[in-house]
Amino acid sequence: ADHNTPSGYPALEGLVLTHQPSPWMADRNQLLITPTWGAADSGPHTFRHDNEDAGPHRYAVRLDGGLLVEAAPSSHGAAVRLTPPAGDGVLTVTLDVVDGELDLRRSGDIWVGWLENGSRRSIGTTRQYFALSFDRPVRHDGTRFLATDGGPITLRIATSLLGVDQAAHHLATGLGDTLDDLAVTARAAWAERLAVLELDGATHDECVSAYSNLYRLNLYPNFTSETGPDGVARYASPVLPHAGPSDDEHTGAVVVEGEMSVNHGFWDTYRTAWPAYALWYPDLAARLADGFVEQYRTGGWIARWSSPGYADVMTGTSSDVAFADLDAKSIPLADRRGTYLSGLRNATARPTEAGVGRKDLRYVYLGGPTPECHEPVSWTFEGALNDHALGLMASRLLADETDPAAARRLRDEARYLLVRSAGYSALYDASTGFFQSRNEDGSFRFGAAEYDPRVWGYDYTEANGWTFGFPAPHDPSGLAGLVGGRAGLLARLDEFFSTVED
Repeated sequence: ADHNTPSGYPALEGLVLTHQPSPWMADRNQLLITPTWGAADSGPHTFRHDNEDAGPHRYAVRLDGGLLVEAAPSSHGAAVRLTPPAGDGVLTVTLDVVDGELDLRRSGDIWVGWLENGSRRSIGTTRQYFALSFDRPVRHDGTRFLATDGGPITLRIATSLLGVDQAAHHLATGLGDTLDDLAVTARAAWAERLAVLELDGATHDECVSAYSNLYRLNLYPNFTSETGPDGVARYASPVLPHAGPSDDEHTGAVVVEGEMSVNHGFWDTYRTAWPAYALWYPDLAARLADGFVEQYRTGGWIARWSSPGYADVMTGTSSDVAFADLDAKSIPLADRRGTYLSGLRNATARPTEAGVGRKDLRYVYLGGPTPECHEPVSWTFEGALNDHALGLMASRLLADETDPAAARRLRDEARYLLVRSAGYSALYDASTGFFQSRNEDGSFRFGAAEYDPRVWGYDYTEANGWTFGFPAPHDPSGLAGLVGGRAGLLARLDEFFSTVED
């Protein structure tokens, strides 16, 4: 309601083609397509939600002025159909970008161009190219297209991160015969993803909740690769330095053959989304994981937060545990050893830039990071869990290793990682009963009189001492030993659940 017009109704500002690494990391490569109807733009184009039908495969809304706007997606573009009401008027389609640059020009029977924009967190973003066409004649005026002879008109637009030729290829091959055909194809793709659940006896509201969440689970991550006319998949690398500047025709990014996964923050997903991928989409999980390992194979690291490149966000190299867990569940990883090595590098190599690897890794041998480090308890706990998962994966790889030298190395790595995974215990403060960082002289950051486990921040990422009171799902016996054994751990859980948050 806060964003409604003075009339009390919302207005359609336009349809957006965009890329997101997640709902809270902001967009990049945003192209705004704004349709209007009338002799002139007379103000906000309001609508009622009763006249709106929003689905993942098709969006439709009838504006209060009578214009029907419909859209359906493809893997690299969309179709937009505009049906004006009866009577005289001008149908206008305007292209725009938010805080960026836009280039548009005619190329034969179609229009092509590029755009560049994005949030400050869009690390590794590259220029986006596009190609568009209309199914009947229009007048072209800058970034505006005008139709005056009445009747529906369909705009098809295709995008590419490689160049205008690839965008034109997507336009010619990937946008179906009609918008309705495109919507049917998209609906079938979503139906296949949602069909993994059968909810016998569920109410309508329960089905809406479950399938809506399953839909959200399938929004991220994405593949950034594009298949060209020669049938070869390529991508504009978000993790390598650009080879040169982008021009009107081609990206300046390094173009690599293969498939890469992007748009994902592992800190938010390793506990929930990746086990769900393994359960419901094992083949897709293996493919997505290998797409991230491609970041390691070409750029040297897997992003902690792929946005789409190496964004310096959140703690932990949680692809380690996410992918080791896939291996533990016998998901057929395409590059099993490469997957392990990507995690081993996270665990043992100093980061080469801000958005990769583990911060303050040098402190792992000194009982954990000091308060001067960034969210030190969180980094320590995430590191311990990831070390444990990698140690177990090394042990599984050892079972299949026939080379004696390689087997000895895996055995040593497994032992080292598993022992190190218990290092979180050095941060347990018996005087407070909680975990906190130590100063360089070995004392804890706060004394018992001043420590408050309900206070947000300090040593913890988006959390407090209570949130990190149970940090070792990989070592419940070790955790119990710190807090008075099994009975002590149960009492601690009771206290946690009965403590009211301020």
